Parts: sequence; C-alpha cells; structure tokens
Amino acid sequence: MILFCLAPLATGVQATDRLQAGVQKFESSIENMPLAEIQSSRSVKPLDPSLRSGKTFDKESAERLLKDAHNSSTFWYRVPAWCAGRWESTQAKTKYMKDHRSGQTEETPAVYQCLGRETIGHQYDRQKSIWNFCRENVWTHGRMKDYDTNSFLFYSHPLRVTQNEVVVMGRMAVFEVNARGRIINSYKTEVIDTMTPVDFDDLLDEQTKLVFNEEGKPVTTIKSEVIWKRTQDFKPIFESKGLALKPLFNQFLREKGLKDLTVLDDQE
Repeated sequence: MILFCLAPLATGVQATDRLQAGVQKFESSIENMPLAEIQSSRSVKPLDPSLRSGKTFDKESAERLLKDAHNSSTFWYRVPAWCAGRWESTQAKTKYMKDHRSGQTEETPAVYQCLGRETIGHQYDRQKSIWNFCRENVWTHGRMKDYDTNSFLFYSHPLRVTQNEVVVMGRMAVFEVNARGRIINSYKTEVIDTMTPVDFDDLLDEQTKLVFNEEGKPVTTIKSEVIWKRTQDFKPIFESKGLALKPLFNQFLREKGLKDLTVLDDQE
C-alpha cells in the first residue's frame, strides 16, 4: 500500500499535463529484467579492519582499499522525462524491517530524517531523449541528525526502465562518521530503488535495502519510502566530478551504433 498522498491538490492541471507528456513516447535503451528475477546477493566481501567501527575515517585511504580497478566503467541509459531533473528529500518512512540473525520482523511505520539530493538525467540526444550517466567507484555524502554518511558507490545499474517505472540497483559501502571523525558504524548495502511518478514534481522512491555487516554477512532487510521533490527541471549537465560528459556521451552513442543521435555544439 502506498502510504503517501499521490494527488496533491495544489499541483493542478498543469502538473498533470506535464506528467502525461513525460510518460509518452518513451523507449527503453536497456533489456528490462523481469520483476520476479530482481533479487539481492547472499553475501559480499568483508570490509578491511581499518574501515570498521571505532577507527578514524580517512576518505583517501578508504578509497584505495575499496576501489576496484576492474569495475570503473561508465554507462548511459535513457530515462523518461518525469524522472529527469534535480531532486531533494527531507525524510523517509520505514515500512518493513527484518533482522536476519533473529528472524524477527517489524512492520510498524516509522518516519526518520533523511536529507538527500539527487540528479537524474545528464544529456539529451538529437531526438531530445534524456540519458542518465552512471559512474562507478565514486563517493556520495549525506547528513543525518547525529552523524554524516560517506558512501562509496561501487556501481548503480538500471534493471527496468519503462514509461512509468524506473528500477535501479546499487551497491555501496557506507561509513557513519561522528563529529570527531570516528566511524560509529560501517557496512555494505545493496539497494533496489523503484521510482514512479506521483506527479511531475514529486517522485515516489520505494527502496528495498539489504545491509551486510563488516564481515559481509546479511543482517537486515529494510523496506522504505522516500518522496523526492523536484528542485529543478532537466538541463544538460556538461561536467561531473572532473569528467566532460558531452564527449563521453557522444562516444558512447557512436560505440553503440547510434551515431545519428549525437548532438553537435551548434544543434543545442
């Protein structure tokens, strides 16, 4: 059951029209995985002892230990217009939690602070289809009430992209760091995000997160909901973490036999 209101009265006809336009004429660029086949791993590689609770967090050292030289590719995939833009969240709602060690479950909804910003969609092709850029082995940062989170993203891959649903799986190592720079908790996690439009300016993100402890064993499954609020409509992004995106995008299109979709500077 969806716990959030799906039709805010203040959005009006204009937002509805924009949403309808955003779900039309979309063609996925990936081979969509059947929902029944989407599942998490049973175990992952343990964290290095220097990256565990009680240690001082050193971002550069952590990256050297975590980075996989064989897993540093870039990837692009189409996203529907309703999903593209810049987004912000302030809270999340937990719907379900299971402790894999005890077998106990908890289904009492709980709201918690979760400040986040996200950008979806980086370039558009000659037909004005919007493409999202995936980069592996990068850091993201978040802020909770009592600590900061530093997350090292190993990868984020699309599993299903349709005109009204985007499903993405990501794996990361997460370090919860207090004000003194100490790691108070560290773990790896796999997250499956299923995103659907509420209206053009609100995005429902249903998350299934499997948490692995420092030894790489699954300990908790958490199902939650986040409402992302649009802060900016889609605009092409030309640089990300030191990478010039447009040349990379055009190179990707050419390598995939889609040269006719490349956009020249005088065509923007």
